[in-house]
Amino acid sequence: MSLARRLAGLYPPAFRQRWGPDLEIEIRAAGARSWPNLAVSVAAMWLHPAIWPADSRSQRHARAATTAAAVTAAWWMLTHAAVELDDRLGRDVGHSWALSGCMTLTLAGLALVVPFPRPRLAVLFSSLRLLAVPAALGGLVAVAVQLDALAGAPGWIRLGLLATWWASLALGAFQACRVIARHATPPSGRRLRRGMWTLTATSAMTAAVVLSLSAANGHLGPSPALVSAGLLLPMSAYMWTLNDLNA
Repeated sequence: MSLARRLAGLYPPAFRQRWGPDLEIEIRAAGARSWPNLAVSVAAMWLHPAIWPADSRSQRHARAATTAAAVTAAWWMLTHAAVELDDRLGRDVGHSWALSGCMTLTLAGLALVVPFPRPRLAVLFSSLRLLAVPAALGGLVAVAVQLDALAGAPGWIRLGLLATWWASLALGAFQACRVIARHATPPSGRRLRRGMWTLTATSAMTAAVVLSLSAANGHLGPSPALVSAGLLLPMSAYMWTLNDLNA
């Protein structure tokens, strides 16, 4: 396989299917001097799936919905990890009504962005197959904790169960996005935009909640600041997607 073809293969599949040969010719003609610009172009395309070549507006909406689900899952895991792994942050924020309200709004935004999968038996079986492994891993850890099986267990077992728990969350989020991409009926443009605006506002609100509650409890250290900054990144992704949908 030629180097130009390998570099063209870095683009999203929709680009390769539509313009693969032309991309190879352009990369080969530009030479090595174009590689920095090529890297920027590839990264930009992966960050804007709503503008990938599509056969219909519905396909663009489906990609935007999948992007929103993936970004939301990522920032939910960030919040969850910060609260679980930082004891003081967990005490300040973890059980607050404000954070619970933000999570409720997040679910409302997702409900607007990602409709339920198509009600077909084959879709149900496919979805269950994709989610079976993360559900089993998470259930295993939950049962072990509920039965107090960790009492007196060696450190490596505790560490293994902790790693299994986080792996189940990450794999579950990944597989859920696959279910959405494969089987969910794309939302209408109006509903998609409402959901994206809700998620945008919620990510900003969550960052503000983490900072304000930490400050109120005298805990304005690096951890709350980093978490809040990290929670603003999804807001940028939502705004990009909204802009792409309006393009």
